[in-house]
Amino acid sequence: GFKSEADKRGVVLQGYSVLGNKPSRQGPDPEILSGNLTSSIAQAHGKSTVQVALKWLAMHGVPAVTKSSSPAHLASDLDLWSWNLTEDEVAKADALKLSGGDEEQQ
Repeated sequence: GFKSEADKRGVVLQGYSVLGNKPSRQGPDPEILSGNLTSSIAQAHGKSTVQVALKWLAMHGVPAVTKSSSPAHLASDLDLWSWNLTEDEVAKADALKLSGGDEEQQ
């Protein structure tokens, strides 16, 4: 896929709108913040669904740009190194299809 080709060429991808925000939609993709998979993983680790999404990106070597007006949220976003996703959780997240991923904007 696209990421494997970028990796092969030494290109680092940068993640923007990593929580599923799109100009055609108000707010994040509901599957990321409140979907069954991310919610169950978050609960298993005592983390938020945002932390699960950011951890998945970090484990795949994708730097992510986030913003927060809350110091508590920023600290939460940065708490990626004290825990890990299991191989099974990563595989399930890898297979997750998010709404609007390849849809054309109108």
